[in-house]
Amino acid sequence: MIVVGCRLTVGKPRRLCTGCLHEHSTRATACPACGDHQLAKLSRTGHVISLPAAAGMPCQGCFSSDQDLALRYYRRVVGLLIFDRVHVTAGYFCSACRSRHLAKHLVLTLLLGWWGVIALYFRNPYAIVTNLWALFAAPLGAGRLGAMHVAEIRAQAAQEQRVADAYTSMPSWLENIDEADLALILSDRDYYATLGVEPSAGQDGIKAAWRDQVKRHHPDAAGAGSHEQMVAINDAYKVLGDRRLRDAYDHQDELLEFFDRVHHAEGDAPADMTGYDHGCALCGLAFGGFDEFAGHIDDDHPDTDYVDALVELRDGEPIGHDGAAPPQVWRCRACPALFDDYDGALAHADAAHPDRVVVDARQAVEPA
Repeated sequence: MIVVGCRLTVGKPRRLCTGCLHEHSTRATACPACGDHQLAKLSRTGHVISLPAAAGMPCQGCFSSDQDLALRYYRRVVGLLIFDRVHVTAGYFCSACRSRHLAKHLVLTLLLGWWGVIALYFRNPYAIVTNLWALFAAPLGAGRLGAMHVAEIRAQAAQEQRVADAYTSMPSWLENIDEADLALILSDRDYYATLGVEPSAGQDGIKAAWRDQVKRHHPDAAGAGSHEQMVAINDAYKVLGDRRLRDAYDHQDELLEFFDRVHHAEGDAPADMTGYDHGCALCGLAFGGFDEFAGHIDDDHPDTDYVDALVELRDGEPIGHDGAAPPQVWRCRACPALFDDYDGALAHADAAHPDRVVVDARQAVEPA
């Protein structure tokens, strides 16, 4: 996506309540909104740099989910005369994993990082400073290392709430229907016509019609070519002969409406985006006018400048300054590599940066 401008509004470090997602000052020890003491720390740019154990996120080193986590970045250097090799590790780690990574990267750098010209004068000193910095604080460039942003957390929470709200409208009878029966109900076949009865027919009439159809289309009477017809007749009776499935079949419009609400709540974009000309780069929402876009920024991203979040659209598609829709390019957050397809970017993240994508490779790529 093409974003106009690149300056971010820099504010003071904040704390984020992991329960209600309200932001508070760094002096807060409990959330003034809900009273929760489980507060995450945010950087000046709104990236999460530490998480309490109650957040439930696993450590990206040992996968333990019952400890406080902190965002850290480590480097180690192997010097090779003219060329050298740099290995990086970044993620949210518990205290034990932070100590282990620090010892590993610092010791290896001190032992192997002096055997190259560039490594001796540039990369090795920088790696040592980086590892020592990790003793006390998160890296300054948290965003490029795949750190979670408060806007992303809120957007995900809002989506989960929309899905939960959509599920409140689920028909109660759907809980008692398995996938096989649901496939029969939504098969788009007229079971009443198959049995030759009216929708108002009673259960006795349904059963009598099924018996009559079986006698007429059974392979012993109608030949081998009637097999498919017999399958359709039995499927029709399985649905209409069961009061529970018949009621679901008669109310399948209600079921389809429920699935449609869930489909849209899960964030699937509408097929027709005609008229959308302003997009938010932080959460991917599209708006028909600038006033709607500005109101969204004021409410959901108050610390962000309009210019930094604006994505120019034409009928829902990002456009460049020349009026042409640019191809989608994906950037690796750990190195300068660019990719023209999302799958290739994920494969690169898994192969080139395994230490920092232990939990989710999607944290390592972003739209360029």
